[in-house]
Amino acid sequence: MEPILVRRGLAAAGMLVILGVGVSMSGAPARASRARQDEIVASAKSAKQAEAEALSRDLNYKSGARYYASRVAQDLARHEIASLSVDDLAQPQPFFDELPKPVTLRPGKTWRSPHLQVKASVEKVRFRQRGAIVGARHSVATVQNVGEKPIAYFLKVGAGDGRTCKARGARMHNAMALLPGERAEVAVCAGSGSVKIEKALVLETTPLGAIYFSRVPPIAVGYDPITSQAHRPQHSDPMCVRLPAVQIHNRIQAGELRWQDVADFYTRHPCDQYQLPDDYRHATEALATLPATQPAASAGWVAGRVARASGA
Repeated sequence: MEPILVRRGLAAAGMLVILGVGVSMSGAPARASRARQDEIVASAKSAKQAEAEALSRDLNYKSGARYYASRVAQDLARHEIASLSVDDLAQPQPFFDELPKPVTLRPGKTWRSPHLQVKASVEKVRFRQRGAIVGARHSVATVQNVGEKPIAYFLKVGAGDGRTCKARGARMHNAMALLPGERAEVAVCAGSGSVKIEKALVLETTPLGAIYFSRVPPIAVGYDPITSQAHRPQHSDPMCVRLPAVQIHNRIQAGELRWQDVADFYTRHPCDQYQLPDDYRHATEALATLPATQPAASAGWVAGRVARASGA
């Protein structure tokens, strides 16, 4: 009897072992799937971390002096500007408020300062009205750089006889910077009255600085949409579309920034690459290092990519 019981016990134990092995084998695919999922998640996280690290390295490189120097060298070569270095770009750039008080010019009259000459005239200007191109007499202010150095400038002009400019055309011109001898023709107002010069600001800069600053959208420093649309940068370079122009304009309006702060920074830094720091001010002494900020991309879309890539 006992051997039979022993045999039955061994058989039962064998069945339990078989069942256990079966259960274990049936769970193996699930465990393998979970392990594979964990491996994919870990791999994806590593890829995101790698992207974030690569973007961070790129930003750090572009904020350094070596990258800035290489960018400046490329721009100097492209525009065939000789005898200019990073040290030159770091030097103080004198600022001038050229106009002690507003000046009104009748047609044919001229106002002159050490850097600017403005002549008032009446000329026919073409513009679009109700979908049609029309021509009308306008008060025009022709501004010229009469100094020996390139300048960034801001000229605020209006009608000098109280006219309300319900219609106004425009002539293409560089509203931001002029090389020595260069002119800009500014259509002031429809009609044949006088021109009132309300503000004239000047920053002496380098030839490359004039090119850099003319890429800044005029609306950033307070020009109206008509002037902004009429603006043409030096050498037809493209304007910087990612620059926070409205934000800069609002800060100037609020008194947090001055025109010379914006001009001083963007005559030293290409605006497609670098963004004006909150605490940057017109430098009255040579800058210790250039660039004077992190690249513009670090405050914008690349920073967002870094955050997304790192899972933030």
